[in-house]
Order: sequence, then structure tokens, then C-alpha cells
Amino acid sequence: MLVNITKVLLIVFWTVFFFGLVQPFSPAVQPYLIGFGILMAMVHLIEFAVQYRKLHAIQAAGFNGFFQTLVFGFAYWLPLLKKDKEG
Repeated sequence: MLVNITKVLLIVFWTVFFFGLVQPFSPAVQPYLIGFGILMAMVHLIEFAVQYRKLHAIQAAGFNGFFQTLVFGFAYWLPLLKKDKEG
């Protein structure tokens, strides 16, 4: 449940972020939106790098896994790793 809520919130965030790149928001909001988006992308890239071996072991480290980790972060890979650990 928490993972699904996280995914929805991240889809909303990335939609607003990319919309803000095309059609900038007010100058008071734009720098924070861009900065937070870049920070979020960097954190998700680090997550992928840290979890790469585990994702590779369950065949989830290809382009699809990379893209979904970039967009969803732990909300993508954590359920996969839990499912693999359970059986």
C-alpha cells in the first residue's frame, strides 16, 4: 500500500517537474522545483548503483530496471527484492 502511494506521488512529482521544465512556474518556485528534481534523480541513481548487484541477480538491472529506479526509487526495487527473498 505504501509503495503504491509512493509511486503515485512520484509520478505526480515527475510530471510537475517536467512540466516545469517546459513551462516554467513562478521565479519563486522554479529554482526549488529544479533543485529538488535534480537531487531526487541523483539519489535514485545512487540507489540503482548500490542495489545493482541484487537487481542483476533477479534480472531486474536492465534498462527497464534502471528507468523504473530512476523514476520510482525504492518503490520499484524494494518489492522485487522482498519477493525474491521470500521465495
